[in-house]
Amino acid sequence: MCIIFWAQDAQYQLILGANRDEFLSRPTTRAAFHSFSRDSLSPTPDSEHPILSGLDLTAGGTWLGVSLPAAFSSSTNERLRFATLTNYTEVLPPVPRPSRGELVKDWLYSTSGEGMDGYLSSVEQAKESYAGFNLVLGSLTAGGEWEMGYVSNREPAGSEGRKVQMPVEGAALAVSNATLGVREGEDEWPKVKEGCKALQSAVLGAQGEQDLVQKLWTVLSYAHPTPIRHRLHLRHTILVQPTFIDPTAPLPANPPPFAEAGSSPAPPPTQLPAGLEGKVEGEGGYWYATRVQTVLLVEREREGKVRVSLREREGYILNDEGKPEWKPEERLFEFVV
Repeated sequence: MCIIFWAQDAQYQLILGANRDEFLSRPTTRAAFHSFSRDSLSPTPDSEHPILSGLDLTAGGTWLGVSLPAAFSSSTNERLRFATLTNYTEVLPPVPRPSRGELVKDWLYSTSGEGMDGYLSSVEQAKESYAGFNLVLGSLTAGGEWEMGYVSNREPAGSEGRKVQMPVEGAALAVSNATLGVREGEDEWPKVKEGCKALQSAVLGAQGEQDLVQKLWTVLSYAHPTPIRHRLHLRHTILVQPTFIDPTAPLPANPPPFAEAGSSPAPPPTQLPAGLEGKVEGEGGYWYATRVQTVLLVEREREGKVRVSLREREGYILNDEGKPEWKPEERLFEFVV
């Protein structure tokens, strides 16, 4: 139940914040430069380590990352690539399908010579073979301009992968585990609607980069005060505090009611929800929560150069006792393209 927000302002052509929500026991590496091998991790980029992301050690792909030109064909004249993906919420566990993380990997690490239009078309042709997904792409062109693309296999019939316009300054876009646009007969998810408003306020009110980053962490760390008692409730909370889920169990036909926030304050991430005492990892379920938070900033070109910074912050982890714990350790990567 991940979420991605993005915006722009006078200094940054991309301001992006993202939460990765996942089972805490799923094997994963921290962000590092690599070539999609856990044996190739490096703290700095070079021709052998041109991709910056975490690695999903179960399926081999990633959920969010950027890559430098050594990772893709020089014929496209791009200076940087970005990709991230959210899974679509399926009512029933999907049958085995290809890993959706490969869609991110194949954009970041490619020698095909395809630019964004070509890759969107390729994914469009193969998208029905995957379980539900939203794929968001980014590219820094040779001219220093930022472009974004989007493709999903859960949009209405006739919708195709396409480039998407950046939101105007003062606005924001977001995608979670539903499609980028609101489908007919559906309501915009509360976490998307309220999160976009919060991101807009953060960008407009920031006093310098450090203040902006702290405001983005605050946006990404908003947890709804009502306890999560059903997977459908996750659409109300940006930060997913630890909950105990059996991924193989069918969803109840009638989910319990969900209370609106009202005047109740949002709990801090360190305050774990009540009623989860005694739960044991692997016995009737698994711990699920926000595992990683990411802030990506791409500045506007100045004197032919573009500064990029990616910050990754740990969310919830499983401690030595197998219990969830909030541990917001931050890592910073900076480079110029």
